[in-house]
Amino acid sequence: HEVVQKYDFVVRATDNGFPSLSSEVSVTVLLTDMNDNPPVFNQLLYEAYVSELAPKGHFITCVQASDADISDFDKLEYSILSGNERMDFVMERNTGIIMLSSHRKQRMEPSYNLNVSVSDGVFTSTAQVHVKVLGANLHSPVFEQNVYEAELKENAPTGTRVIQVKATDADPGFFGYITYSFVNDVGNDQFSIDAKGQISTIEKFDREDPPNKDIVLTVSAQDSGGCVSYCTIQLTLLDENDNAPRFSATEYRASLKYDVAKGFLITQIQARDPDYGTNAKVTFSLYSEAHVPVADILEIDPDSGWMVTKGSFSHLRNSVLSFFVKAV
Repeated sequence: HEVVQKYDFVVRATDNGFPSLSSEVSVTVLLTDMNDNPPVFNQLLYEAYVSELAPKGHFITCVQASDADISDFDKLEYSILSGNERMDFVMERNTGIIMLSSHRKQRMEPSYNLNVSVSDGVFTSTAQVHVKVLGANLHSPVFEQNVYEAELKENAPTGTRVIQVKATDADPGFFGYITYSFVNDVGNDQFSIDAKGQISTIEKFDREDPPNKDIVLTVSAQDSGGCVSYCTIQLTLLDENDNAPRFSATEYRASLKYDVAKGFLITQIQARDPDYGTNAKVTFSLYSEAHVPVADILEIDPDSGWMVTKGSFSHLRNSVLSFFVKAV
């Protein structure tokens, strides 16, 4: 029947008379179809994709089969044989349409391999349907802290680890992968951050040039779906005693009367140290290479730098004293 559905021919009847007479009749023989062929899927493997956020009843794919037996085409019935143990899918029996069922779970598997069948009532054929579930980016990364505080010594070598920030994303798989980066130029120019959120220096820092006491870094954590969150790092540069005091003048001059009284304020020596805190505290002292013992007649306040008379100058009338002040 699948090759020839009917036969058409002519039957002629002739008598034996003279002259011979005959007549003809057309005959049509219709072949009755029998169910002797199995149904065949159009594909042996179907690929489909569905979002994890797809609602119940969402269309997944449609499998189709054909049957060489004409009378069986309308009798084809489809079903899922295996791979749907969680009942996440439902298949329309007469159309081959696969949809998300009303029993679908909130969290779906990453993928499903469904073994589907089609039957004409006698013969059955099977095919595979591979359903890939596309995860949904439901969550943004969340830092463990909104603000981090850290300290860094000035002159620390390049590559010094400063602090490690950490963010997590509740999404599984692809959308849960986080990358870190700096938002501000200070971070990009002077620091590096790796895939684990470890921040390190890429240059040395001098607290005094330019004046750098506090550095603010802004770090972003972005997941693979584009959701972003931010945190701030407040970085304090710790001072090192890496600068010597600097006098406000290289030479100081003063004139005194030879009979000046003890405790007379002569002049104030000034020096500044660009370091910070105790490292910037300057202490003054006298020393001299002259034959006259300066320490016997002069003294300097170690904190203020004021120089005062200590002894008599009468024996030094019309003399010039040269000596040094040391600041440490």
